[in-house]
Amino acid sequence: MERVKTQPAYEHVCARIRRAIHLGDYLPGDRLPSERDLSGKLGVSRVKIREAIRVLEGEGYIVTTGRAGGSRVIVARPEEAAEVMFISADKTEGYWRQYLRDHLDKIENLFDFRHANEAFAAGLAATRRTDEQVERLRQSIGDMRASRDMSTFRRTDSTFHLTIANASANPYFKDAIEDARADMFRPMDALNVDVTISNSIKHHSEVLRAIVAKDEKKAHRAMARHIEHSREEIRRVILDESTSR
Repeated sequence: MERVKTQPAYEHVCARIRRAIHLGDYLPGDRLPSERDLSGKLGVSRVKIREAIRVLEGEGYIVTTGRAGGSRVIVARPEEAAEVMFISADKTEGYWRQYLRDHLDKIENLFDFRHANEAFAAGLAATRRTDEQVERLRQSIGDMRASRDMSTFRRTDSTFHLTIANASANPYFKDAIEDARADMFRPMDALNVDVTISNSIKHHSEVLRAIVAKDEKKAHRAMARHIEHSREEIRRVILDESTSR
């Protein structure tokens, strides 16, 4: 057995906030909850929250600005970012494309993982979903169409996929799918992925139709096609290949 490793509480707080940002729960410009609220939600002292905020500020995830009545902590915008999870002003599109090429193996592994888990979860969701979950899926597709940028799209996309994970009625799928999505981080925003957005809306609609029809096999196939199409498009963008068909 391996030696037990423990992390300081503030590192756990950092990990939780990073994860929320990666999933699109907080977008650039959004204000984070207050120290008091974060302390209550995460079960740690406000001292630990402050330590985590300092670390995340140094990494470029958030910025703290002085305001009358106290400081406010917001998710960093691209021009304010310091590290690789955001698109810093002094980094070019070419820099981020090379960064993603260097990490292509990880991206491929993530898509393998997503294919296996999300396709099966979609099949289960078709037979287990509730009317409320179907309505949430419809709303998320409407929000995708109205999304103004990649950050907004990521939030609505996460809502769609995590709603399906919940509709599968299997908590292991929810955790697994959320983990994989949290690892698909912000350097993708630096590249031209508009084609991925438009095609994703089409594929999400196909998945939704199968789930509404309670067709388990069709939902499985539709989600598998969506994941593989996303893999192909992202690979082309990263490798700077033509996206025309």
